[in-house]
Amino acid sequence: MNRPLRVGHRAEAGDVLRAAVTELTAAIDEGGDHLPDTEVIAVEKVLKRAAERLSLSGRHTVVALAGATGSGKSTLFNALVGQEVARSGHLRPTTTRPAAALWDAEWASGADDLLDWLRIRDRHHVALGGGPALDDLLERDRPAPGSTDGLVLVDLPDIDSTRVTHRAEADRILSMADVFVWVTDPQKYADARLHEDYLRRAVQHAEVTIVVLNQIDRLTPLQAQECLADLRGLLRLDGLGTVDVLACSATTGAGVAQLFAALSRAVAAAEATRLRLLGDVRAGAAQLRSHVADTEAQLGDKADATIIDALADSAGVPVVLASVAADHRRRAAGATGWPFTRWARRLRPDPL
Repeated sequence: MNRPLRVGHRAEAGDVLRAAVTELTAAIDEGGDHLPDTEVIAVEKVLKRAAERLSLSGRHTVVALAGATGSGKSTLFNALVGQEVARSGHLRPTTTRPAAALWDAEWASGADDLLDWLRIRDRHHVALGGGPALDDLLERDRPAPGSTDGLVLVDLPDIDSTRVTHRAEADRILSMADVFVWVTDPQKYADARLHEDYLRRAVQHAEVTIVVLNQIDRLTPLQAQECLADLRGLLRLDGLGTVDVLACSATTGAGVAQLFAALSRAVAAAEATRLRLLGDVRAGAAQLRSHVADTEAQLGDKADATIIDALADSAGVPVVLASVAADHRRRAAGATGWPFTRWARRLRPDPL
């Protein structure tokens, strides 16, 4: 069973990841030419990306805020940061390029290489604990001191942007982030693109996934409960029944502190990177697994006879037998037939 974002799995995640990488590498070597080239190349890219990520800063956890146009993703990003960092487009409320906010007392140490790898140019330093607006909201859910040290929050372009380059940029960073926060709203939480193109393909990453129903200030309490229940039902159909589902309003601040606390716990555990990479490796293994049988093929007596006949045909055995039979008849006729017939048969070629 996949576990949602929790602390306390550090040794387990590291050990399981090492074992999974070793086994997957051995499977590729063993499979050789018997596995499809395209899928082997894709899995090798996963292993390469895992090695690159592990070689970079282990003190930082990259959290990607992803969602569709108008879901309030950038507003929620600003609420978590405590200041207006992310800006939407002028013509449509869309995010045109990724922006990163870093919670780290020494944010320039180690994070630069990581953000260069992510190819994110817009970088903003945030005081530990969030901005003033968030400080007022935290109250009981205030994270422990230093637990946000190393948090890298990324606001992505919209996954349904009309610009292909924007969607491609969002997908690129999603393939590299450590934690996923999917932001949706009461109008689009059942959107087919969100579920079919993203959530259903993220089953192996349930441990590092949070789903946020934003803009609940537009609903009555009863409507909010109904939307949340419906969203959880859809997530169960996606195979993500264990993920955390939070209700938020970036406008009023409702639920923002709870979301920030969940991200703080993920950072404090310092294992989100390994859990995410483990999900990638498992997904790659499942992709190759579909080309491997569970057991050796078992053939019955009838199948054995069919194979023997086929092998005999391919080896030319029937042709040899027919030639031997023809030669036997020729010899018999030559020994017992009418003299003129025997003499005429000598002029025919020997079947053998």
